[in-house]
Amino acid sequence: MLSIDNGLQDEVEIRLADGVNTAAGRRRARRCVGTIWLEFWKEFTSAPEDGALDVNHQTRELLLHDAHRVDVPEAFTGRDRAQLRRAAATDPRLAAAAAAAERDGKVVQVLAGGPELVQRYQHPADAEDLFGKAVVTAAMDARRLGCESPIGAPFLKAAAPAYVDPSDRAVAPETWFDTGLNHATRAVRGIAAVTEQRHEPGMGPTPADGFVLHEYLDQYGRLTRQLELVPAEVWDALIAGVHDPADRVRLAQQAERRGLYRYSVDLARPAAEAGQAAAMQLLARRLAAAGHGEADEWARRAAEPTRSFALRPVPAIPPPS
Repeated sequence: MLSIDNGLQDEVEIRLADGVNTAAGRRRARRCVGTIWLEFWKEFTSAPEDGALDVNHQTRELLLHDAHRVDVPEAFTGRDRAQLRRAAATDPRLAAAAAAAERDGKVVQVLAGGPELVQRYQHPADAEDLFGKAVVTAAMDARRLGCESPIGAPFLKAAAPAYVDPSDRAVAPETWFDTGLNHATRAVRGIAAVTEQRHEPGMGPTPADGFVLHEYLDQYGRLTRQLELVPAEVWDALIAGVHDPADRVRLAQQAERRGLYRYSVDLARPAAEAGQAAAMQLLARRLAAAGHGEADEWARRAAEPTRSFALRPVPAIPPPS
C-alpha cells in the first residue's frame, strides 16, 4: 500500500476512478491526502498497449509528476510492532486488527480487508460466493474444534457440502469446489479468507501443505459459531482428513466434551498409536466406559514414563447398535 501526500483522508483510487480529466477533478485530487493500493497504482500509472485507448493519461501524469509517494511497509515488524501494541491498548479496533495480524504483521490489510471479508462471507450474492462461504465455514469449524495445522483440500472438499442448502447441492456443477476454493483464496485489500501454505522446497501448488484460515475470520467464526452444531459429515471428514497427532488429540477432546464418543475414539486412536499420552488417556477412559478390555492396555501405556514401545494392532470399536 502507498500513502499519497498531496485534505481528505481516504483511499485515493476511489477519487481517481471518478476521473481527473476535468480541471476541477485535478484540483480536488491534488488536495487529497490518502492511500492507494499497489494494484491500483499499477493500473493507473501503466502505459496502454500499442493501439489501445489511453484512458488513464491524466491520472498517470498526476500520480507520477504531481503526487508525493510514500511507501508503507507491507507488514509491521520490530519497533513498529512495539509501538502498535502501545497504541492498541487504547483502541479496541486496532487491538483486534493487531491480534488478527499476529502471524504476519499485516495490520493495515486487516483493518481494510477484514470487514470486507466478513461482509462477503455474510452476504453471498451468487453461486461462487455460496460455495466460497461453504469452504470458509468448513475451515472455521475445523479451527474452532482444534485443528491448528494447515487444513487439507480433501477435508475442505468433503466437509463443505454440509454447509450448502440441499437444493443448492442438487444443482451444483462438478467444478463447485474449485469455484469455492478460488473464491475463498481471493485476496481482498491484501488478505484472503484462506491462504495456501507451502513449506516444501521449490515453487508451485502443494495440496498436502493445505490452507490456513485468516485470523480475522477465525476470531469471527469462534464468536458467531460457538453455539452451532458441527454436522456429522464434518466429523467424518475430520477423522479421514486430519493427520497431525496433536490436532487429532484436540479434536478428540472436543468430540468427547460434546458426548460424541465414537468420534472421539476414532479421532484419538491414530494419535494414541503415534505416542500421544493425552490420546491414550482418552481412549482408556472411553473404552472403559464402554466396557472394553482394551482400556486397561491403553491406561498402562499412558502411564509409562517413556512411550517408545511398538504398538500392537488393536481391534476397531464397532459403532453403537
